[in-house]
Amino acid sequence: MSIKVFGHLSPDTDSTCTPIVYTWFWNQINSNNSKEGNTDQADQSAQPLVNSNETNATAVLWGEPNKEALYLLERFGIEKPAVLSGVEKGEKVVIIDTNNADELPESILSAEILQILDHHKLFGNLSTESPIKVNMQAVACSATIVYQEIESAISSGLLAELPENMASLLLGAIISDTLKFTSPTTTKLDREVAEKLAQNAKIDIDELAEKMFAAKSDLTGMSAKDILLVDSKVFDFVGKRGRISVLETTNPSNAQNAELITEMQNMKQQENLEFFLFYIVDIINSNATLLLASDFEKDVARKAHNVEIVSDSVLLAGVVSRKKQIAPEVERAMS
Repeated sequence: MSIKVFGHLSPDTDSTCTPIVYTWFWNQINSNNSKEGNTDQADQSAQPLVNSNETNATAVLWGEPNKEALYLLERFGIEKPAVLSGVEKGEKVVIIDTNNADELPESILSAEILQILDHHKLFGNLSTESPIKVNMQAVACSATIVYQEIESAISSGLLAELPENMASLLLGAIISDTLKFTSPTTTKLDREVAEKLAQNAKIDIDELAEKMFAAKSDLTGMSAKDILLVDSKVFDFVGKRGRISVLETTNPSNAQNAELITEMQNMKQQENLEFFLFYIVDIINSNATLLLASDFEKDVARKAHNVEIVSDSVLLAGVVSRKKQIAPEVERAMS
């Protein structure tokens, strides 16, 4: 049985593309080691964790990826990973782009976690029976972390090169998570890695970003629920469980309608949520329109963002990042 490599539920571009590249990296390194009999312990920091009995890895998804991720897969000729509903008891897994059990299938608690690569805060609700390799850094994207491991392996002679299509997927993930370097989560390292990847893949960053954001903004054929779940995460703040959803778009007016508020209210009942906040991020103008499902959310938004609420929506200037500008402020407001 192959090792499963995956990101979080409702996979975004980073959680779709980066596990694909890491799976390629894992299989490539382990294949080279098997052929050459490489057991040099000095090289271990420059390669994925190797288990001699389980060397093959497979990328999988927990749900359909967004249109931006699908655009990248199609453009660079990569087959979409299988969409699964859970993992088997004792199955070996590598987790990328989350360390939060609430963002993974419930069966993750019975899996054997081999490794975690992530750029979010430590949640502390996953446990393992033995020590594992963890690579968590304060960068904007998991792809930046994966590229560092690949670059280290190339420098150590464990890997010959990074193929253009793999470099393209990592670049797309960084462009997505940084909103082409406009998000406050963007670091110097994210920019440097993106520039290296663009050179490797012979891609113009501006052209790729334009095509990606156009794909991301296409809501054709999507229901209100689909839109609300494009990029949605469940949080538990001081005992209150709810969703914070984000839609990044170049055309925010297309995503604002009464059906979304109704569906938010429905999902709160169906999922037994105490709050549901939906941020429509305007990629071009670097702001967000927040849709509010009830008076409770209005009170939270008032405290979190220091704004007056006079309707079911409010414009938030400069707010684009859930990780840095939204979730921490919402948690503070609820506390």
